[in-house]
Amino acid sequence: MTKNKSKAKKSKPLQTPSTVDSKIIPFRYGVVENAGRSFQNTLSVYDPFHPKLSPKAKNPTPSHPRRPLRKHERPKRIDLHDNIQSEARVWRSRMTYRHISIHVKHFILSTPGFPRAPLPPTNPDAYQIVDAGGGKGLGMFAARDIRAVDLVVDERPMMVVPGSSTGVLANKEGFGKYTEEQQKQILLYEMGRAIEIAWSRMPEMHQRAFMELKNAHEQDGSGPHMGRTRTNGRIDCAICKDISRINHSCSPNVVFSWHISSFSVRIRAVRDIPSGSEMTISYCRILDSAAERAKALAPYGIDPCLCSLACSDFVKSNISDERRARFKDPLKLSPKPPEPGEPPNAWVQLALTRLQELEEENLQAAREYRRTLVQLIHIRVFLLDVQKVLYFARKLKAVYKVKDEEEMPEMYTSGEGIERHPYWMMGE
Repeated sequence: MTKNKSKAKKSKPLQTPSTVDSKIIPFRYGVVENAGRSFQNTLSVYDPFHPKLSPKAKNPTPSHPRRPLRKHERPKRIDLHDNIQSEARVWRSRMTYRHISIHVKHFILSTPGFPRAPLPPTNPDAYQIVDAGGGKGLGMFAARDIRAVDLVVDERPMMVVPGSSTGVLANKEGFGKYTEEQQKQILLYEMGRAIEIAWSRMPEMHQRAFMELKNAHEQDGSGPHMGRTRTNGRIDCAICKDISRINHSCSPNVVFSWHISSFSVRIRAVRDIPSGSEMTISYCRILDSAAERAKALAPYGIDPCLCSLACSDFVKSNISDERRARFKDPLKLSPKPPEPGEPPNAWVQLALTRLQELEEENLQAAREYRRTLVQLIHIRVFLLDVQKVLYFARKLKAVYKVKDEEEMPEMYTSGEGIERHPYWMMGE
């Protein structure tokens, strides 16, 4: 008992607003040192790459978040190289460091095919990283003509950080006495320190690439590592050497997807991209209004957004806002007899008009674009129009491959398959 008491006396209590003169030392990043957890407890939970962690753990049992992980439960470093022995020279350059819980680790390791090698691009050397101009820093540009559906790059990130790993701090005794802003600062501090641990174990070339990325969170207490993670993270905060250089557009021409089996981020084109054009993704919800998008982009330092006339021109912005608001409501189409004076297929025109507007807005990356193409294909199957089915199926192929990484079913791509479609039988 005496020994335990002596240890308790040595522990440093949390600093509270009452113990700090706000006029002299304002509450900001780093003031609440080691807040919420001791350093050792934080290390055992946040750092799965610690050298003391056992590599022999098998079938560990779930651990309670309030206690440190036992030795057999602690996650080991996950290397994602397929053949470490034969390619030792490139092993470090192809490792991804991930800040994860043991439960997530076992989910990853149980994924079928893991760790599968990343896919080769459709065309080698399809892009280059150069200055984008306009104060945007570096960007990814097409080095050759890229077609819709082409795989531009399949890249393993330098680091992957979950969206939030500090929620457990909210249950710590005394945490609730801080203000909401102070709690945010504590969480940023704890998460930033965990990210710094993973960063320190990355190869030197990746450390340099990481620190060269833009930090749009220099004034909110994020710290240099957390700030770059929040600015450049893609899909569960995956920080990539090249993909994290892709700049924003409210009408993006590429989309990204995360694949656990290869532990990589894939970039595919959703429309044709001429050589020399910049490749862009969306940092916000592209069907929101210009004002809503501007608010979402402000934390990235994009103020104002001048990516297209839909953002910079007042008249075109209003037209675009009205369209994007309508795009949020899916069309509900069903065959119906025409009104007096209408053509027989007037009900089809609604979908054709929507597809035209989506393409005028360059919103091939929007979910509504795929939904509208599927509707038009089903309509044309019902009307027994094989040629129009194949026409819309070619448009859908790019989006289908991008989203599902699968080829389209035969019922959309061949005359025989189309004639076996249920809607064809209904149309007959």
